[in-house]
Amino acid sequence: MTIPHPWKAAVWALAAMIASASLVVAQDRPAGGRPLPPQILRLFDRDGDGKLNAEEEARFREDLRKRQAGGGQAVGRPAGAGRQRPLPEGTQAYRDVHYGPHETRNLYDLYVPKPSGEAKEAKPLPLVIWIHGGGWQNGNKGGGPALALLEQGFAVATINYRLSGDAIFPAQIHDCKAAVRHLRGKAKEYGIDPERFGVWGSSAGGHLVALVGTSGDVKELEGEVGEFTSVSSRVQAVCDWFGPTDFLKMGGRHDDAGSPESKTTPSISSPRDLFFA
Repeated sequence: MTIPHPWKAAVWALAAMIASASLVVAQDRPAGGRPLPPQILRLFDRDGDGKLNAEEEARFREDLRKRQAGGGQAVGRPAGAGRQRPLPEGTQAYRDVHYGPHETRNLYDLYVPKPSGEAKEAKPLPLVIWIHGGGWQNGNKGGGPALALLEQGFAVATINYRLSGDAIFPAQIHDCKAAVRHLRGKAKEYGIDPERFGVWGSSAGGHLVALVGTSGDVKELEGEVGEFTSVSSRVQAVCDWFGPTDFLKMGGRHDDAGSPESKTTPSISSPRDLFFA
């Protein structure tokens, strides 16, 4: 079975993250871990029982190992881990572009692949913006799985945003929206399509892309970062990789005063205090 273009790389990247975290559904424990993406499960579930037996899982892991050994950064590794995958030939790179005043955190990198075909005038490209994870307290724009989409004809941006040690929430979403606005404001210069923006992020980055996708042009979350404050921050697609969406249901250490969630709002002792006085 063929995985539909152009999200093949994204689906395999998700499978890699699941496997590396030992969360693959196996044998008689279908509820004991996070399931594989349906597209991948169908490829390896030879007996059609909806889960991988030991033999099927071994075949899946061997195939995944071969894909990861194919060169460059292993698919699905976190941003900044290992060396960055080689860029396709002809890719135009714009690095450390400031979209706001913070010296190191209001930056993005943009990669625009070489136009395909022999068209006299290149059409504006769709853009995918990668927002890194790290518990809102760590991480940077280096690398990231979205760079694999350059080979599929997507422009890719990777952004920094202020961490909880730099500023408390909503600074993080203000920065993400400012980056979207700046890229849209410069769309003609970069050769990207301002009407085809998508955001993709993992963990804390997943939380932020979910907010970006559901709060386009919502005044209370826009902020005033950057020079394009009148430009829309709306996006047309969101890919949220395991981002928290309901802090009240996470429990355990996530409710502690020293948790990453609490550090985004240090005036409270727990995320629960946002809702229960």
